[in-house]
Amino acid sequence: MQKSLPTGYKLVLAGASAGFLESFYGLAFAFVIGVAIAYMVLASQFESLIHPLTVMLAVPLAAIGAFGLLWLINFGSKIGILPPIPAMNINLFSQIGLILLVGLVTKNSILLVDFAIEEMRAGKDRLTALLEAGHKRARPIVMTTVAMIAGMLPVAFGLGGSDSFQGAMAVAVIGG
Repeated sequence: MQKSLPTGYKLVLAGASAGFLESFYGLAFAFVIGVAIAYMVLASQFESLIHPLTVMLAVPLAAIGAFGLLWLINFGSKIGILPPIPAMNINLFSQIGLILLVGLVTKNSILLVDFAIEEMRAGKDRLTALLEAGHKRARPIVMTTVAMIAGMLPVAFGLGGSDSFQGAMAVAVIGG
């Protein structure tokens, strides 16, 4: 239900809400700058404008996974499937987790794309190079992903003195 304010009054965010909005804009700016810098570095590394786009395509997919897991845990807590878990929403820590996730996902994509480019330079066709890149680089990608998830699980469950708000960062990284 939406109510109109009387003439002469306006709604202003203050306190924690204003601080959250300011930190959200700051982290969104950092996220955009981080993606732009990563693109420029990759463009210089690959000497191409297309291959960095291929690498960066994984970032939105990871963000969907991060937001999806945060939403599932929050929704499960609200309907009673999961115990009440505080702070499983978009907050400062989950936004930091998204920035961390960009680095992890682009590293995995670089492994695949770089290997596929090297295979194509060796004379293999594109499909064979992509399939071989997936086959030969799956192990290091899975190893780093499992290590990251294993490192984030104690934080996600709030073990070892971690704050419940930091759990959102861990859940965002695990979901991505």
